[in-house]
Amino acid sequence: MKDDLTYVDHVLVLTVHPGFYGAKYMKTPLKKIAQIKRINPKIKVLVDGGMNPVTIKDAVKAGADAVVSGSFISKSESPKKAMRELRKSLK
Repeated sequence: MKDDLTYVDHVLVLTVHPGFYGAKYMKTPLKKIAQIKRINPKIKVLVDGGMNPVTIKDAVKAGADAVVSGSFISKSESPKKAMRELRKSLK
């Protein structure tokens, strides 16, 4: 992995098992963010999977530069309200 990270600008860290929309969140993969940033501090790390107002804080604290929140927003009765909740949780 170390050699590969010198050639990329962005890395996606999945915090769910891939292929299952709305799958259960796993915190363990967030540990990879520090490893990635140590190898290439300029790399942008995105986190996808199980992002909600609680878990998004974990991702940002771990060093994520961006997050992807699919089911929290799309399954919400009000996607706009869900987005506001996510933004508010980061303040």
